[in-house]
Amino acid sequence: MDQPIYSLWLKPEGEIYDHLSRVIKMLSKEYNSPVFEPHITLLKGLKIKEDTIEAKLKHLEFSPFEVQLSDIGFEDNLFQSFFLHSASDEIYKLYDQCEQIFHKSESYVPHLSLMYHEMPVKEKKALADKIDHFKGLKFMARNISIVSTAGRPDQWKESKVIPL
Repeated sequence: MDQPIYSLWLKPEGEIYDHLSRVIKMLSKEYNSPVFEPHITLLKGLKIKEDTIEAKLKHLEFSPFEVQLSDIGFEDNLFQSFFLHSASDEIYKLYDQCEQIFHKSESYVPHLSLMYHEMPVKEKKALADKIDHFKGLKFMARNISIVSTAGRPDQWKESKVIPL
């Protein structure tokens, strides 16, 4: 049996979650890309037991905070293919705490993906111009989700939610 791989996510709730889910599904249908839940990844590739992750998260000293989403961005990277920027001091501080308790250091670009799909930059720019109506969108980050992220995005499964 393959070893589980977990990621830590911040997920919007309520109307913002529903709105972003509809956008992800619409883009998925139009571009034949995978459907996934709206989220901001804090850490990925955790290859330790879920109970260990949960225990370590209890050491966080953090309260719920507001996440502001901004401009559309895109990279030449499948999992940062087409996204909303979401940088804030609070996200970086939370990432720093997670990085320390899990002893995992990686380049961090906080973002909320809208699509995982390889396509030319010119098409991404045109799409960004077409749907750039996300400025000012914000949500409260109240929890960290522990998500099994082995396999394809349609196989990812949230296993636990830990309150901040």
